[in-house]
Amino acid sequence: MKPILTPDALKGEYSTPPLAGLERAAEGGDANAQYQMGMAYLQGAVVKKDLAQAAQWFAMAANQGDDRAQVRLGDLLAFGRGVKADTTAAARLYEQSALQGNTEAQARYGQCLEQGSGVKKDLIKAYAFYLLGHRGGSEQAGKAVRRLSPTLTEAQKGKAQELAAKAQSQGGRQY
Repeated sequence: MKPILTPDALKGEYSTPPLAGLERAAEGGDANAQYQMGMAYLQGAVVKKDLAQAAQWFAMAANQGDDRAQVRLGDLLAFGRGVKADTTAAARLYEQSALQGNTEAQARYGQCLEQGSGVKKDLIKAYAFYLLGHRGGSEQAGKAVRRLSPTLTEAQKGKAQELAAKAQSQGGRQY
């Protein structure tokens, strides 16, 4: 996906404000632009940092299924940054993103399941999502797999492998 916010726009080399075109696209319903607006407010490099504003933009993109926005909004909700903390909503967003193949979300959702944060604690399911994240290249998920592996029986690991395969092959439906 080609970014709308170009390096030249960040330098302010256009006669219009750097975010004007991006904001128009975001307000027009472009999920990628909404995500980028959220990132601009989250990072505060182009506009004044405003976590509540970032959350609003991320929510718009997340509602359209943008997996990156789901993770960022989940992070804000998990820690109550710019919004009221809501671990249940955060876990739900991580799960949605994880089921789209986002490895960062797979690691975060695995952590929610392992700790029982916003969802019922389930070590087998946590291990399954850690496996998915690890296979996708997430170092965090790989460390979790190595940490959790000795605590599970071979049968539990086998069940987790089945869950991971089903989630991956069916896009998460009925895992």
